[in-house]
Amino acid sequence: MAIPILKTKLYIPPVRPGLVSRTHLVERLEEGLRAGRKLTLISAPAGYGKTTLVSEWVHQQDLRAAWVSLDEGDNDPLRFWAYVIAALQTVDPTIGLSLTATLGSLQPPPLEALTTALINDLAETGGAEPCSLALVLDDYHTIVMPEIHDSMDFLLGHCPPGLHIVITTREDPPLSLPRLRGRRQLTEIRAADLRFTPEEATQLLNAVMELDLAADDVTALSDRTEGWVVGLQMAALSLQREARSSQRAFVRAFAGSERLVAGYLVGEVLERQPPRIRDFLLQTSVLERLCGPLCDAVTGGKDARHILRELEAANLFIVPLDHTRRWYRYHGLFAELLRDRLTEQADPADIAALHQRASKWYAGEGFWEEAISHAFHAADERRAADLVAMAALPAISRAEFRLVSRWLDAIPEGTVRADPILCIARAWCALPHSVDGAQRWVARAEEAARENVGHSTQVLVAAHAAALRVAIARADEAPSDRIVELCQEALGQIPEDSAELRAIVAFWMGHACLDLGDDAAADRAFDMVTRMESESESHTTGLVMRGLRAWTNLNRGRLHDAAAICRDALRAIVEPAEAAGQRLPMACYLYIVLGQVHLLRNELEAAARLLERGIGLGELTTTERPILVEGYCALARLRSVEGRYEQGLALIDEAEQTMRLWLGGPGYVPAVRARLWLVRARVEDELHDLDRAIAWADQHPSQDSGEHSLELQAFACVRIAQHRAYGTPDLQPILSTLARQIRAAEASGNVGWQVQVLTLYALALQAAGQGAAAMDPLERALELAKAERLVRDFLDHGAPMEQLLRQVARRTSVREVAQALLCVLAAEGRDERPAPEPMAAAVLVEPLTPRELEILALIATGASNPEIARDLHISVNTVKRHNTNIFGKLGVTSRMQAVARGRQLQLLD
Repeated sequence: MAIPILKTKLYIPPVRPGLVSRTHLVERLEEGLRAGRKLTLISAPAGYGKTTLVSEWVHQQDLRAAWVSLDEGDNDPLRFWAYVIAALQTVDPTIGLSLTATLGSLQPPPLEALTTALINDLAETGGAEPCSLALVLDDYHTIVMPEIHDSMDFLLGHCPPGLHIVITTREDPPLSLPRLRGRRQLTEIRAADLRFTPEEATQLLNAVMELDLAADDVTALSDRTEGWVVGLQMAALSLQREARSSQRAFVRAFAGSERLVAGYLVGEVLERQPPRIRDFLLQTSVLERLCGPLCDAVTGGKDARHILRELEAANLFIVPLDHTRRWYRYHGLFAELLRDRLTEQADPADIAALHQRASKWYAGEGFWEEAISHAFHAADERRAADLVAMAALPAISRAEFRLVSRWLDAIPEGTVRADPILCIARAWCALPHSVDGAQRWVARAEEAARENVGHSTQVLVAAHAAALRVAIARADEAPSDRIVELCQEALGQIPEDSAELRAIVAFWMGHACLDLGDDAAADRAFDMVTRMESESESHTTGLVMRGLRAWTNLNRGRLHDAAAICRDALRAIVEPAEAAGQRLPMACYLYIVLGQVHLLRNELEAAARLLERGIGLGELTTTERPILVEGYCALARLRSVEGRYEQGLALIDEAEQTMRLWLGGPGYVPAVRARLWLVRARVEDELHDLDRAIAWADQHPSQDSGEHSLELQAFACVRIAQHRAYGTPDLQPILSTLARQIRAAEASGNVGWQVQVLTLYALALQAAGQGAAAMDPLERALELAKAERLVRDFLDHGAPMEQLLRQVARRTSVREVAQALLCVLAAEGRDERPAPEPMAAAVLVEPLTPRELEILALIATGASNPEIARDLHISVNTVKRHNTNIFGKLGVTSRMQAVARGRQLQLLD
């Protein structure tokens, strides 16, 4: 469900007839825009004409402008950014289309991911033309949430060149203003700049308001108001009804602070209005926005529409909010002063009645947030609770947890506990923070539902309670079979017409069935999701469902099936949406799985493009962390193929952090990092990386559970590499483990798993000096890989695999595929040689000199040639010459082999 947007908040205020043009300030705004500055800050107290100035500037320039009139209700990050995106879409409807969908989901994206995606959208639509789009955030002082300020800082820090942000505020916001100021990225306009000059005061009082004041009276009035715009306007309204002979006395009658002056003047303005207008102004001051029917409902009158037009014509501090002049608002300071006067003059019960009538009208129009706000202002707790009970669950379906929590916090706990719907809302809001808390509120909801509520309420509570039990079990990492059981119970309790709730529970059940390896049950559950989504015309869960099916096929080595599912869904759903300018975050599954298929087939360019696209979409979600981790790890593997190891390891860091946040532990990601260390150690002859991988294996001894395990495979790779380099450990335990894994993989029918463990078994036999025995498992691996075009699992093992492939290529059954792999290895430049077989210590024909022994010891520490040169106070060229001599005497070709040989000959400790 989309977050409701009041379009009147996106309306750019028109230029008022008779406006005193602030030409010099408009020029300053324009100069900041031309200079390509990121931010214009207009900071001054109420009544200084901030909004009017920006409106004049926007209407004068040939500028695309998006406008948001902020209020206290926007203190929710999702609501705030929903309004920002909606405003930007008034300029370009394609901006943030994918975000609009995710903002209205139960699991919206993290704020940094959201702003990153928005920045990318703005960069694509705005191009490189400086400041072609202005985003105006009016009344930013109403925003107090640190998370919003942090996300705004992120936007300002990465602002694309096409965007210029304008903030009007009564006080400086907690943004990185010093940084922007120091980088000349900030234009500032403050109260001293906004004060009317004597010339502007003369124009307002005499030309616009037609007062014909003497020059010294204008000067006196300007001095007493200190050029404060709204003060001058109020004074002018009062002076219009003064006799000319008494104008000078009036000018001298007020002085003091702006608030005192304003209070005096608003009193003067009100006193001079007809009673019906005065009453209308006071009674409607309780409203944030005004329209004829709403004002009639609040005042009990019948001519509010005409009164609003009269007020606008009289310049009585009223601002239209749309082109049709249906909606208005009072100037902020004027509304505050009116409310102060209402509080002074009216009985609290009468004020409460105004709020109650406003609440009733808003509820009748479906404006639930406004209806609830006025109910709270009326101190009508019962009505507020009833309204929250009607609005809370729809708001939760849009992930507005903070909004619902604020509502519930304002209701006495006893009232919440007595209402089963409010208890269910509490449970949903508690779930992200406390599983125990969610469980307690579910139990209380069911108890309350048994106490004098109607049948329909009991059914609704039972449905949500059942769905919540599944969500709680998932959050508590319950076994998959238990989740399936809870899903079945929930589907039995959720009515057929509750399609959205049934779809999410069916999806959870399909996911759990996949974990259990029950593909048939998963298909039945996902078919139910498809039916539900066809009724709602939503693709979100369906995309995840198709992605999971593709992912399952990928993990079982069925690359053709995985690719077919992805391509069909991309053609049918995703590509049409993207052609219309909309991105679908849940398509991350399809892109990442298809990217992995291309990677395993060594189609690296396509793999990189798809994986990067999938990761970008996955970062917009909070629910799809596991597939995002898959994407990070796959792209890291690809970067290692390209020799970009630091980028690959950085991606692994991202994957580990993501997995930890979602599942509470790092999972298999450190094992993937160890594999990257091995690749760099082999290709770049870095002993330091091999030692890191060995340290990981020492700390994480892997047990054979008889299941497909990336950790176990990484562990085997490390021990094989360790044996090649150092002659230890004994590989017989690894060979036994891999033999059991081969049997388990064959029993499962998982082609990918079989290829991986057969390949490792062949490499372990080779490292153990049993090269001839390695031919049979390698031949079987190649035969299985041929059907699915699996390539990468062979290529990643480099020179040792090249040696095995040359031998197995003599066998007719796999000659073609082995030769093809050898060609790819040659093209990738894999020219490192396999380490020599372990050999017993022997006496060197030519011993190493003391200096050469010293350098060999430093090589063993992982020191680079420049580091050795610095430590020994010799040149790098001298170190290289010593290295050549050392390698020749030891009969090796690399630093890693030199250290291994030195240890075998007991030349190193």
